[in-house]
Amino acid sequence: MPSDVLAQNKEQIREIRDLPPLSVIAEKILLEFSKEYANIAQLSSVIEQDPGLLARIIGIANSSYFGCQDRIYTVSDAIIKVLGLNMVKSLALGIVLSSPLRSVQCQGFQLDKYWFSTMQTAGLARQLASYIGLNGVHLEDHVYLCGLMHNIGLLVLAHSFPSQMSSVFSETGFKDLRTCCQLQRDAVGMTYMEAGSILANKWHLPDEVIAVTEHHMDADYRGKYWEMSALVGLSANLVANDYLGGEWDDESDRYISALQIESDVIRKVSEIVQAARQETIDMARVLSLD
Repeated sequence: MPSDVLAQNKEQIREIRDLPPLSVIAEKILLEFSKEYANIAQLSSVIEQDPGLLARIIGIANSSYFGCQDRIYTVSDAIIKVLGLNMVKSLALGIVLSSPLRSVQCQGFQLDKYWFSTMQTAGLARQLASYIGLNGVHLEDHVYLCGLMHNIGLLVLAHSFPSQMSSVFSETGFKDLRTCCQLQRDAVGMTYMEAGSILANKWHLPDEVIAVTEHHMDADYRGKYWEMSALVGLSANLVANDYLGGEWDDESDRYISALQIESDVIRKVSEIVQAARQETIDMARVLSLD
């Protein structure tokens, strides 16, 4: 990369550090997320303060993915009848954290495809969590949140480097994550993990989210929360390469070996996620509404 381009990108990277602070709504949802016993009425009240967030949560609850027979009109009904308290917290937090990051100027970036791959990754990671012992103290829900947030750096790059990243996304989309990372580094001097880590630290997100955002592409990472990181990394790799329900590459095998998950489990859970593909597409469209 030419020195003048690198200098310009370093300036823009500094601008990433100057992104707006957390919104008041995001801070309130983070507070609810930190509580061991959250209150449905309190969480509903917070979500109802943001009309855009409210519309997305209601839209998701009414989506075909969940197959609820009753029409949902309120957040409390969405929690009680369809989604559950912890999933609503995770979805609400993922939505409000992504909202300030505008990708509309990045023509190669497709927000619906971003949310589709994100939701598939989060869903697969959550399904697999119990098979590696992450099924206590709401850890499955923490894994789901990590899955929702693992690639928020893509939004950061699309927001901060729209012209440079447009060609990167046009070439790779959300496939072949490692090639995409190299192209990102060539184009703007950093990867989406680095950009996401800057944002996660700036916004003081939960420690497990910070770790997964930064390390999920490193199958050899063994720091704190490494199991969550590996689980999300495995799920992201399977989703990106369309290995759900089929075979997988050596990189996925490294995650699988580290986590000691049986291949039959991967296939069984993958088939569940893959069976809901169209429903996930529909839900991604709801999430990508401006």
